Amino acid sequence: MLAFGASVSYAQSPGQLPQKWDESVRSLAENIAAAASPARAISLEMKNISSLGAADVSAIRQSLESDLANGGIRLAQASSTEVHVELTLSESAEQYVWVAETHSNDAVKTSIVDVPRQLNNPIEKAANSVVVSRRLIWRQPGKFLDFVTYTGFDGAYATLWILEPERVVIYRNDLDQPLFDRVAGMPHHAPWPRDLRGSFDVPSGGILLPGMVCGLTRTAVDLHCSVMQIGKNGSATGDTVQVKIEGRSGADLVVLQSKCGGDSVILATGTADWTQTDSIQAYLEKDGRAVSAGDPVETDGPVIVFIRATEIDGAAHAIVHNLKTGDYEGYLVTATCSH
Repeated sequence: MLAFGASVSYAQSPGQLPQKWDESVRSLAENIAAAASPARAISLEMKNISSLGAADVSAIRQSLESDLANGGIRLAQASSTEVHVELTLSESAEQYVWVAETHSNDAVKTSIVDVPRQLNNPIEKAANSVVVSRRLIWRQPGKFLDFVTYTGFDGAYATLWILEPERVVIYRNDLDQPLFDRVAGMPHHAPWPRDLRGSFDVPSGGILLPGMVCGLTRTAVDLHCSVMQIGKNGSATGDTVQVKIEGRSGADLVVLQSKCGGDSVILATGTADWTQTDSIQAYLEKDGRAVSAGDPVETDGPVIVFIRATEIDGAAHAIVHNLKTGDYEGYLVTATCSH
């Protein structure tokens, strides 16, 4: 059975920050924890009005979240905690100025740290850059696990297949509008795991699910499923790619079947929980080490599914739970190399 993704190992250190920046973030974390006491949960909002790039801002946030967690402070939604922290990354003519305002009930406590601009070890960037793009393919109120578009050999028709936890729903394209075509039931004898994963494997014509693989003909109304061999990580067995990405422990990674200047292209989600917005960042990997390349793409909610697309090279599928609308959205994510 072909694997449809890649397993990746992560370094267990926080954001890859220069020493002076790391010290400033640690100082902010200590001051925020003291201002929030006795609360052990806070909400955090960051605003960047400086010349720092998106990758730097992301690394600063990751490091701050790690330092707060080490101090026993967890992040939560604003609606579920009485302590709200607003962190503003600004700058003067000589240095960066980072200001944290901790709001607790009617009190506001402010912490300010000055951060030098000139550093001997700035955050490492890739020589090449990668532009990450996304295209919305499908949106619906209910959760789904994957999607794929099939086009007829003569190009005369196209169908969109949506993999839901208990069925596959098929839509037929008519004048660029999806029309319901049919539903195929998905039989399974054992209960699904709580964190159910599944995907379409286009090369084999199958659907990969925990413990089994299913197939569906163009005319059948039910899936035909059989038991398959499961690897140690709970997915189909396949090649493992060892890559270290600093500060991305807990993120979902996709190694694309494409190169940029001879380096492998990796896409990674953020590391926040499923109650927060998310992002997708590109990395370039060589000799088992990866550095960020280009700016991240922000999403309106957590990326709950992130897998390599099997119907097209150099792309990934991302399913986002939009926190504004409550809908689940499926995106085709692509990465383009630029110099």
